[in-house]
Amino acid sequence: MAKQKSLIAELVRIALTSSTVESGEGTVAMQALVNLTAQEIVVAMIIKQEAVSGLAKFACTSKNSAHRHAAILVMINVTRSQMGSKHTIGLARNSSDEQGLENLVCALEKGALELREVFEEAESIGEDPVFVERSDDGLAQILWNISGCKEARIALCGNGASLLRRACKGVWMGSPRRVNSLLQCARNCAIQHDLHESILQTFELVNEVACVFAPGCELREGDEDDMESEVLLRAATSSHLRASLEGGLRAAIQVITALCATAIGRSAVKECKLYPLLRDVHSSINDEEIKDDIHSVVSVTVLAEPAQDQPG
Repeated sequence: MAKQKSLIAELVRIALTSSTVESGEGTVAMQALVNLTAQEIVVAMIIKQEAVSGLAKFACTSKNSAHRHAAILVMINVTRSQMGSKHTIGLARNSSDEQGLENLVCALEKGALELREVFEEAESIGEDPVFVERSDDGLAQILWNISGCKEARIALCGNGASLLRRACKGVWMGSPRRVNSLLQCARNCAIQHDLHESILQTFELVNEVACVFAPGCELREGDEDDMESEVLLRAATSSHLRASLEGGLRAAIQVITALCATAIGRSAVKECKLYPLLRDVHSSINDEEIKDDIHSVVSVTVLAEPAQDQPG
């Protein structure tokens, strides 16, 4: 055990030293940690060595793509544990980096801007965008893992859920893995009903989720009234995009279902004009489970709310 601890400590030291990253040794060490952190005991050693914040920082900011990719895979393993998540975002005792969550969100925002360029370029020539595996697919997975921790959900949803909204900006863009991971993070937050008031200070998140349903939607006369411009733009895009997002549809409807558990959430879903989108998705897909979920959402949102709805 002592030898194993010593080995892990040395690998971490090499992986987190800038000079070794430049020479390639740091990347090799980080890649070794990818395999080792599949073991919970190794993750526990890294946490005890207070190395998580350093690994998380490299996952978000390393300029060496191979090193960064390996660091992301390490952090996916680390954040599968509650304690690993807390250390990642600076909420654990003795954690040295309180900027962990901010760094992660900033990295996701940067990736979203790059994905937006891919979309705009494809749309300019009338084609569907093509997505390849990117580092922010892994970053989105890390955020999903972290959102399993209550303290992280509270941090994401503080200050009008600004961090959650920033992380989920352009949630409908990118690979199915990225889309699903970000939506699962939003779902985890939405399941915690006491966070709804903060999440819904603006309807930005709901409209981002609506863009997952929108591609290829056939809107009827009057449907477009008061609908968000970004949602309308997505509705005008190719229906092929919906097929690529089908894995995310289940997660998207789960977000909306969770929000509909409270009066404020149901009101938001109504005001964001989701019904026309859900109606079209319901009629065009074959997944019976998703259709049932949509039916449940529509049932609670199209009916009039009682004068004084009970909390939750």
